[in-house]
Amino acid sequence: MEGQEKEVRDGIAGGGGESPADQPTGNTTPPAAPSGDRSMVFKDTLNEISLTVAVEVGRTVMTVKEIPRQFRSGNVLRLDKRTGEPLDVYVNGLLFARAEVVFEGEQIGARIIEVVESDGASQHRSLTHPAR
Repeated sequence: MEGQEKEVRDGIAGGGGESPADQPTGNTTPPAAPSGDRSMVFKDTLNEISLTVAVEVGRTVMTVKEIPRQFRSGNVLRLDKRTGEPLDVYVNGLLFARAEVVFEGEQIGARIIEVVESDGASQHRSLTHPAR
């Protein structure tokens, strides 16, 4: 029994009784991080990904023939949105929220008034009255 326990201890400690000098070298792979550390690194990496956020005032459709006539200084393009309608907020090309225009000094901004759920429904979220 004593011999079996020694073999088990040797197997756990040094891979079958070999000394560290006898073990292969050149392994540059660091030891695996505990799963909690890996998930933290993964989250940190995800948090650094850049996404494009675009706020759309409105859209229109034109023919190729209309473009040169409409795109002149002073011309007004009629869009599909009416005054006071919320603006669409896209994240990487996907509709994500609706917003209203705000002005802060010399800057134009967009105040989120609702978040669009992935099924097309929207969830109203006000900045002054957060959803509970």
